[in-house]
Amino acid sequence: GSGATNLVVNAPGSIIFWYAAADWSSTNAGGTGPGELAQLIDVGEWTTNSSYGYWGLSVDPPGENLWFVSQDGAGNTYSLSTPVSWTTNNFHFVALTYSGSNVSLYIDGQLATNDPGGLSIWPSSEVLSNGVFFGSDTNGLMEAQGFFNTIRTYSYPLSSNDVQTIYDWYYTYYEINPLNAEKSRIGSAPS
Repeated sequence: GSGATNLVVNAPGSIIFWYAAADWSSTNAGGTGPGELAQLIDVGEWTTNSSYGYWGLSVDPPGENLWFVSQDGAGNTYSLSTPVSWTTNNFHFVALTYSGSNVSLYIDGQLATNDPGGLSIWPSSEVLSNGVFFGSDTNGLMEAQGFFNTIRTYSYPLSSNDVQTIYDWYYTYYEINPLNAEKSRIGSAPS
């Protein structure tokens, strides 16, 4: 790579990406969920007592909640979650914006939840120096079992209009994607 910092998690910013669960559907959509915590983005290592430091997005074992968590390694944890109901192979647009004055999670262009109290719990620079992992934790465990596409980061919080505009620009490409098996089952036309 270029050696440039592509994701800063201890200052205001945004991260957006498209994700489709490949091997699971949410239990509230008739599936079994990923069965364990599915890490979408992982920086550091989540601990029950915030003894190390962590920053990331994950889906709970039933696949019914998207969680954003930040830990400082000094016993403090911040979390924000929103319900989801995802089916296998259907792409969803996920956007997270964060600053000291607001944290917002968007699903498919729409604000799903936000915290106007903002984010003040960040992992240490030592934790951050170990890099960012997509689709698993730092040890290759807690796999997301899915497809990622168009991961982008910003050094500022995107506005809700920006998130909606980006979603609107790309939505049709993901709707007609062959991986969207449920939506691509179109009968043959007569010859």
